Amino acid sequence: MLVLTNAQLDDMGSPRTIKVFLRGRIFLIFLFSIALPGAYIGYVGLRSLGQEQELQRGVLVQSLQRTLDFEIDKLERKLEQAEADVAIGLVASQSTHRLPDISDFAASYPWIEEIFIFDSLLNLHRPLPFASTRAMGSTPFIREQSVRDNVAAAAQLEGQGDYKAAFSSYHKLLREDLSPPTRIVLNTYLARAASATGDQDAARRAYTAIIQVDSMFTIAQPIPYAAFAWVEIVENLIRQKKTNEALQKYCQFYQRLLDFYPHFSPDQHRYFLEKVHSGISSLTASRTLTDNVRSALSALEKRELSLTRVFSRAGRIESWLQTQQAMLYATDSLSRINHHSLVIEGKFTPVSLVFINKPASTERCVVFVVRPAELEKQFLLPALQSADWAKDFTIAVRRDSTGAVSQQELIRSKMHKTAVLFPSREITVSSQKGSTVEFLGIRAPFLSIGFAILVIGIIALGIFIIYRDIRREGELSKMKSEFISNVSHELKTPIAAIRMLADNLRQSRVESDARRMEYYELISKEGARLSHLIENILDFSRIEERKKSFRLERHNLSQIVSDTACQFKSLVEERAQTISVEAQEALPEILVDADAIALAVFNLLDNAVKYSERDTPICVRVHRSDNFVCIEVEDHGVGIPKTEQEKIFEKFYRIHDKGGKKIPGSGIGLTLVREIAQAHNGQANVHSQLGVGSTFQIMLPIGG
Repeated sequence: MLVLTNAQLDDMGSPRTIKVFLRGRIFLIFLFSIALPGAYIGYVGLRSLGQEQELQRGVLVQSLQRTLDFEIDKLERKLEQAEADVAIGLVASQSTHRLPDISDFAASYPWIEEIFIFDSLLNLHRPLPFASTRAMGSTPFIREQSVRDNVAAAAQLEGQGDYKAAFSSYHKLLREDLSPPTRIVLNTYLARAASATGDQDAARRAYTAIIQVDSMFTIAQPIPYAAFAWVEIVENLIRQKKTNEALQKYCQFYQRLLDFYPHFSPDQHRYFLEKVHSGISSLTASRTLTDNVRSALSALEKRELSLTRVFSRAGRIESWLQTQQAMLYATDSLSRINHHSLVIEGKFTPVSLVFINKPASTERCVVFVVRPAELEKQFLLPALQSADWAKDFTIAVRRDSTGAVSQQELIRSKMHKTAVLFPSREITVSSQKGSTVEFLGIRAPFLSIGFAILVIGIIALGIFIIYRDIRREGELSKMKSEFISNVSHELKTPIAAIRMLADNLRQSRVESDARRMEYYELISKEGARLSHLIENILDFSRIEERKKSFRLERHNLSQIVSDTACQFKSLVEERAQTISVEAQEALPEILVDADAIALAVFNLLDNAVKYSERDTPICVRVHRSDNFVCIEVEDHGVGIPKTEQEKIFEKFYRIHDKGGKKIPGSGIGLTLVREIAQAHNGQANVHSQLGVGSTFQIMLPIGG
């Protein structure tokens, strides 16, 4: 209490002066005893809160980075498995050796732009390459000696200028039974003699005969006589002013050059294509083409451009492979998938190399030219955005790193082994707007401002409230630190589902009691599944040691099956299968061990769920069949091949899903089903069709 003496009042003077003095003194007391200490404590509290928020942000970012790295590794394994499957299917196919076949095969996979297959020496194997360089103008070969002598005599007549006699000699020789190469050479001489006599029709018939004998340019090598015959026929038609027919022949020759390019050397193919282009240009320069002709020419030009582009890329890739051969065939480099980026025609070209050793002792290198945008659309984003952790975060792909970074962006990362396939692309993880994660871990500046305003209000009320709030913040910070420390050291388990759920609880991402109960229920279900597996193993061990005993009592199988199906439904709600039970009325009670039958039905249901897709129905039936009561479990899953239907009841025998994917399980569930059925003097059967589904039966005798 402030007490003033009379002397002090006299010194202070008037009441107004006394009032100002009292206010000033109260202000100083409030300032030094409440305001300044409160401000200091508030400052310390704000700094502690900021440090705690930064710590939480760091923990959150580290956890997200580990999760993202795990998802990227899983995605890359999936991508490489897809590439390996495509490569194996392509190499195993016997029909994909021509360029159109390989192009059609690649069109089935939008993320593949082109496919090339190289042999063990890394030379182009498929699509079929051009033939090796041939010497143009080599001496023709006539196999028959008698014909060779007569040809020499006819050539002498031709040299003397007696073209009609030479023509008759060649024509007479062609009546004999000759080999295809000899027939081609003789028709060439016959056409030359006919042209010299001015008989253009006879010359055209001779060239047509050459084309008929060697329609695919494979017989008379190294000189493609049939190709020259096409050129001579067209030029003959042009000389006779048969423009339409000449244009039609050029189009046919153009198509044959594109169809049978492997029978030409690159120089030969280029030479004849130039002849075709020149001829077509001269024929179409002064005339209007019909829609059909224009469409046909356009299609042929597109095919030529595609052929040129494909072999230009193939040559560049082959050259690069040859320079990298030592590295690619290093001891630790075989039987793997490599990803590279090449510069082809001045453009970035991502490629994947898949080494295949099937069939055995046949090494093949399959090269995919991939489309990054399609890979991102088909593999990258769906895999990342479908993960459970993506519910609280926004996952996107940035095309470059030049854009502004948003305040909600937490981390960014590139792909790992496949980074070269996704150039200038970064995966970003951001908090969703208005989410709890964003409020607690990201908006530290806003929390600090709000807390500063709160501190100012608390100072006005008094130091006690400030102290109480700071103490609460300290306790909250300590509790969070202890929680994170305990969870990070104690929860180390190989079970991925439990680890993910525990991490979410450890990092306080789940705030509501309802959500926390959902997580606890999921962990409990995983534990129940593990308990069921342990029970299976124990029963299997007892049966193996002949120590398993069965308590046979009369029961209604419908009730046992219904109860087991209800229990099973509660454990697989996340799989979303519809499990229905159909029981025939008035079934007789039979001697069974209720627990054993329930275990068998549980195993069949578990097996049906594992090998079925989501949202596929599963039906359980109980009915009478002659002197048996039959329990059936029907699914619409992948089915079982006939060759494996007898083996699946063997202990530890497992089958895999499509693509070789391993299904979780111990391999003793169906063995237990068979043993339980046989222990009841019954039997276990399966009826299955691959790709349609399976029906498992437990047949139990009514007589016991």
